[in-house]
Amino acid sequence: MAWDTEGTKRKIKDAATAEFTRRGPAGTTVERIAKRAGVNKERVYNYFGSKDRLFSEVLRDELTRAAEAVPPAFDEGEDVGTTPGVCTTHHRQRPETHPAAVLGGPHLRRRGARGGAAA
Repeated sequence: MAWDTEGTKRKIKDAATAEFTRRGPAGTTVERIAKRAGVNKERVYNYFGSKDRLFSEVLRDELTRAAEAVPPAFDEGEDVGTTPGVCTTHHRQRPETHPAAVLGGPHLRRRGARGGAAA
């Protein structure tokens, strides 16, 4: 049976999205990503090179999905004022893909308004 390279990469990216969202980039490990994806760590490194490169690919994919969810308002003569609503709808449907969630995970919620620890 042939190895499904693209399917395995997708599983790894899905697992990485979930882990980065839950723990943030600093709190995520390749070991957790591999376990969630059902592969070994070597496979993750073989396909993506490093956790940082994997994070970059996940973030790029999610930002692309978000951008594709926004209709080209100017091309269709629509009011550009509807764009924030489309973005909000997209992220409500897939909250794990919101760039802030992927970038920081739950530890962002523990930060105060000035970047310090919340009381």
